[in-house]
Amino acid sequence: MLKNSVENGTCKKLKNSRFEIAAKTGTVGVNNRNNENSDLWNISYSPEKTLCVWCGSTNNKLLNSKLTGGNLPTIIARNIYNNFDYKQSKFYIPSSVEKVKISKLELDNNKKVILSSPSTPDRFIIESYFSIDNKPKEISTLFDKIENVNLNLNKLENNCSYLTFECKNYLEYELIRESEDDRKVLCKIKNKSGLYSYVDYNLPKNNFYNYYLQVRFADFLKKADGNTSNLISLYIK
Repeated sequence: MLKNSVENGTCKKLKNSRFEIAAKTGTVGVNNRNNENSDLWNISYSPEKTLCVWCGSTNNKLLNSKLTGGNLPTIIARNIYNNFDYKQSKFYIPSSVEKVKISKLELDNNKKVILSSPSTPDRFIIESYFSIDNKPKEISTLFDKIENVNLNLNKLENNCSYLTFECKNYLEYELIRESEDDRKVLCKIKNKSGLYSYVDYNLPKNNFYNYYLQVRFADFLKKADGNTSNLISLYIK
């Protein structure tokens, strides 16, 4: 934890050490005319040491606003670390911790921390570390079966049909129109979420038309059956 703060965050002055460091800075600001600071912190740890650096005033004198946890205490921490002799330079994952694959969709859409299924596409997976005693056990079923999708005819006006349906970004859709002597894929939708609208313009008169959606998992890792929406039938006079 907190290694990224050293690589790309407020603790970058600890970067390029001879060993790995994880760290967090803190700056306690005072809301006055000069926006001064009262306390500066850098708390860090390496594979062998834990270090806390505090900068402040023993007589409650405030610090210049240019002094923050990311500069003065972090520089002091760097100088202290540079004087350490290390046997172990890299962090290791203890046997009590395990990396598991979490369903990003369940987390984003349902606020659930549950395991991804083997059929979940890579872009919907988050890898995270858990204590083996506290890791999630429930497995997502989102990619086991495609839920029913409803195609709606909002209105029919001036030889135009106005269609809508709800998209999910892990599904791909084909909107299909069939007439007495023709079948046409009107559009293909992928990587979209929310309500999608389509207008089929200038339909020839005196014809029957059927509309439906063919739905499949997007980027699916194995062959799977798709699903078909409800059928909308109409006649243009």
